[in-house]
Amino acid sequence: MKNSCDYHPLHPARWQCQQCHSFYCTSCMPEFGPRCPDCTHSLRNLGSSNEIEPFWNRVSTFFKYPFKGHSLIVVIFSTIILSRTEETLSSGLIALAVMSFYILYSFSVLKHMAKGELTPPHLITAFDGNIKIFLKSILWMAGLCFIGASGFLVAQWLGWISVMFVLFLFPASAIIYVHESSVVNAINPARLLGFFLKTHMGYLILFVHLVLIIMVMTAIQDWIINKELPSVVYSAVVSFFSVYSSIVIYALCGYFLLQYQRELGLFAIVEGSEIIEADALCKVKLRLKKGDYDGALIELKKLRETNKSPELEYYLWDLLLQLKRFEELSFNTDNILRRFLSTKTFAEIKPFVVYLLNTGANKITELPVRMQLAKALHNQHLNKWAYFLLKDVHKTHRTDPDLVKSLTLLADVALAMNQDNYANKILSFAYGIANESEKDAITAKRAVFA
Repeated sequence: MKNSCDYHPLHPARWQCQQCHSFYCTSCMPEFGPRCPDCTHSLRNLGSSNEIEPFWNRVSTFFKYPFKGHSLIVVIFSTIILSRTEETLSSGLIALAVMSFYILYSFSVLKHMAKGELTPPHLITAFDGNIKIFLKSILWMAGLCFIGASGFLVAQWLGWISVMFVLFLFPASAIIYVHESSVVNAINPARLLGFFLKTHMGYLILFVHLVLIIMVMTAIQDWIINKELPSVVYSAVVSFFSVYSSIVIYALCGYFLLQYQRELGLFAIVEGSEIIEADALCKVKLRLKKGDYDGALIELKKLRETNKSPELEYYLWDLLLQLKRFEELSFNTDNILRRFLSTKTFAEIKPFVVYLLNTGANKITELPVRMQLAKALHNQHLNKWAYFLLKDVHKTHRTDPDLVKSLTLLADVALAMNQDNYANKILSFAYGIANESEKDAITAKRAVFA
């Protein structure tokens, strides 16, 4: 059964506390050296099995897998060579070498998948430790044949049972053999049965998928034989499906091993999954999840004393906004408003804006910030509030270079409030203190509603 994070129910758990048994996802915990924030005991890594999407939901990706990266090179190269071999000793040796190569590469595919590397491996990895496994394959296959035939030494019915046992657990044997490079483990009936019992229903689904893949490939080849195609075409098609199906099957088996890593005692990190670094906000976030808002603020303010990064400051502002601690946000109103207006919707900051306006808005000292907020209010048809912000700017910001622009904006607000005469007066006043380029803009605006 897959576990979810105690604080993020929709996220899979990556860690579990060995003391209080709490579960944490990667967004809760640092990846390296984590300890439980509740009881400070060490955490046990659950691997990434909780994060793995079941292979039966990704079947299409396995059929596409051989057409990606270096696996496509293997498919094309092997198909071309095998389709051009002739019935000679030299051609037979070449075909055997090519078959050995793509089988070695298939072994590498399984190993990479089991480690969580979901993209095809490099060609060189086919020879990275896989040659020894390939050479021992004769012993492995001989061992399985012996197990399958051993039942006939006692009785015919027992012989057929042993054959069915071997056929059913052959995928498990192949996975164990390639992954562990151990003939003994791969043919040990107790080990094979344990493999099945640990994965039970998942293994049954895997077995059905593998049987269907083999049946489909066989049916296609039989259909091609009946078409009486040229021998070269037939050889090319048969070679293609042999290489293609080998890579698909081993990729599927490798992913199965990845999916059930926890049950089988393996641990892997999925390629492309979130890389978690030590998170200084870990305790803050967990306190918030528990509803301890005061404690979260205390932790955050302590952290800010030693960490002066802007990101941490922004996090504090966002937290104060969500908790509606507006009085604590008013200490740096201009910078806070400038950020909120550029990163949040008006609905998110509206309570804070109302607080500022009700307290006089005197703490908004920068005219560009007043204008930015007034534009936002004007766009929301809250023109009375926009008017309140701009009505006295000609008194408080007489030398500001943005004064004329602010007065023009005030005129737009007045027009929206159906105060045409007042808007004309504002524009006339602005025209008197404007430079030449600003005068042209004011003239054009006055001509619109004159």
